[in-house]
Amino acid sequence: MSTIILAVALLATMHFVYEGIVLPSIRMRLRDTLFRLRDELRRVWIDQPTKCNSQVFLFLDVNICHFLSDLSLLTFALAYDTEKCMANNPKLKSQVEQRLRAVESCDCEEFRRIYHEVNRVLTYALLANSGAWFIYLVPVGLAVCCFSRLAKAVKELMMMPPKQSQMILSHQVSIA
Repeated sequence: MSTIILAVALLATMHFVYEGIVLPSIRMRLRDTLFRLRDELRRVWIDQPTKCNSQVFLFLDVNICHFLSDLSLLTFALAYDTEKCMANNPKLKSQVEQRLRAVESCDCEEFRRIYHEVNRVLTYALLANSGAWFIYLVPVGLAVCCFSRLAKAVKELMMMPPKQSQMILSHQVSIA
């Protein structure tokens, strides 16, 4: 019982350290990257306004600014809700696909590069925001792995000839 209490206390401490110390640092670095990308986007727009599509600029600029303040909301649950919403709302899905085509077909290479880099940053934010779950999933995964190995050993023991299984059961087999 005390082992379980210590394990839970260790998990809680690890969760606190991750959510309270590590994750805010990661988010700050990601937010700084988004600010840099937004500034690059605006610089390209100022330097080459005729080369770049104003609609694509607005899509990117508005959404980068939106995620600067809502970076902490990106989680697996939000990704799931987004998929569900897209599947249930054909009008929204069509609008998103139209915007994606506009960005991908944009003549401005810098806009496309910035778009892909923002996606990479947001994906990393989603993984980082969900990182505390891995603290809980790793022990479960290890337990499942150990259990499957134990179940395999029991199955092998059951199918051994009686003489060999009796030797193993009485600890008379040397492990070499």
